[in-house]
Parts: sequence; structure tokens; C-alpha cells
Amino acid sequence: AHANDAVNVVYLLRGPTGSQVTLGLRDGAGEEREATLTRDWMVPGAGPFFPRILLALMADPAMEIAPLEDGVTLIRVHNFDHAEMGDRFLEFIDGLDEDAASGLIFDLRFCMGGRGDVAEKMISALVDEPVSSPLWRYPKHIAAETNWGRPPEPGEASNTIRPRDGKRYPGPVIALVSGVTSSTAEDLPIILRAAGRAVLIGENTAGSAGNPVDVPLPGGGTFGMATFRAYLPDGAEYVGIGAVPDFEVAPSVEDIRNGTDPVLEAALEALANWEG
Repeated sequence: AHANDAVNVVYLLRGPTGSQVTLGLRDGAGEEREATLTRDWMVPGAGPFFPRILLALMADPAMEIAPLEDGVTLIRVHNFDHAEMGDRFLEFIDGLDEDAASGLIFDLRFCMGGRGDVAEKMISALVDEPVSSPLWRYPKHIAAETNWGRPPEPGEASNTIRPRDGKRYPGPVIALVSGVTSSTAEDLPIILRAAGRAVLIGENTAGSAGNPVDVPLPGGGTFGMATFRAYLPDGAEYVGIGAVPDFEVAPSVEDIRNGTDPVLEAALEALANWEG
């Protein structure tokens, strides 16, 4: 699945300390070569290698709020692991000059989730009507009932998020998403888009809901099985599929090499041409 490709690539270099891995490399001129690396070895004075996914899990602060040009604010969320993030976002909204603000951009591309109550607090400051979370459906399994030949009872759950009593931001909202965007980071843009409050730009989200149970396999691997089925507010199932962005934009190898960000650029262009 696309989410496995986006997330599990960080594990491809793992192995026992001192063992070696050979990589195929292509430079900016298109020349190809191989390089053999020894695990847990570093050039003197260098730091350890951490993929951006892992850096997001360890980021401090977990949320960065940065003003951009023309009244746009970038809210880069690395993870939703800290309760105070919700209060900090509400403080930002309370101090926001609506006349000068032209849009909010949530960057969730490397966020793998965290506390749902944090995201719900953020959502409460961006909506004027109650909104629903994705719907979860699951069987209520009782072993004794099954043994008596009675099928599991169906169950379902969802959360209703109500607008906060204080100041709320009514302007344009864009969420940047990718195949890494999962769990709570996936719920936030899904809920806001269903409420007509956000546009999604980037790549398909992970489709990660399901509360999987991990079962160890011989040889050190694991097998994960979802414990519930999850549905978008419009009724579409999204486990393993994800939310499809309104505008699909992905960085190329050249973008990554040159440090350019076409996804953020697309969001800024969308805000500059926003018509409601």
C-alpha cells in the first residue's frame, strides 16, 4: 500500500550494529554508483541519520506556527502528542487579526498522529457548526457468545466536535498531506474538509484508521490486523485507501535535491487565488 511505501522505507537500512548495507545512488548529473555503508558508523563530527518521519516524532516543539507572506500562517504539526498544543493553538486564534489574515496552512505531511483531543480542540476553533469525526464500525466479540453460536453484535462510534465558545477563525484553511499523514493527523483534515472548512493538497493520506492488533511472525516481522472499519463522513471507507487530496501535488527527486517545496507553493498559489 502507498502508506507502507511512505513509512516503512525508513526501516530498510536497519540491521545489526557493524553489519553493512550497499546502496545504489544517482547524483544530480544522472551518474549512478554504489556505496557500502557500515551500520552505526559515522564520519567524525557528524550526527546520526534520522529520516524526517522519525525527526517529526522527536520534534521539540511538536508544533511550529510561523507567519509567511501576505497574511498567511503556516502551522507545521510534527506530532499531536502534547496536550498543551491545543491550548497554544487557541491562544494563536485569540490573537489573530482576521482582517490581516488571508489563510492558514496546516502542514501534516510528516505527522503520524497522537492525541485526538488536541486535534479536536483545534477543529473547534475553525468551525461554526458541530462536526462529526469519521465513523468506526466494529464487532463486539464475546468468546462465550460465539461458542454458543451467537454472532458478534455490531457496534459503531464517532465523536461530535462542537465549536468553541471563544473566537473562531472563519477564513481559508489548507491542509498539506501525504502517505505518511495518519491517525489523528489524518482525522483533522478529513473532518475539516467534510465541514467545508479545508482544502487538501498533496498525496493520498495513509488510510490508517483501524486500531490494528500486531501479531509477531517468525523471523522478526509482524502482521497487523484492523479491529474496526472506518468511514469518511460521506460514507466512503478509507482504511488502506486514505483521503484523496483535492489537488494532487508531489515533490520530485529534483525538488528534494534542490530544497524546493511544490506542495507548499501550490497551497500559497491556491490562497492567492481563493474565491471561497
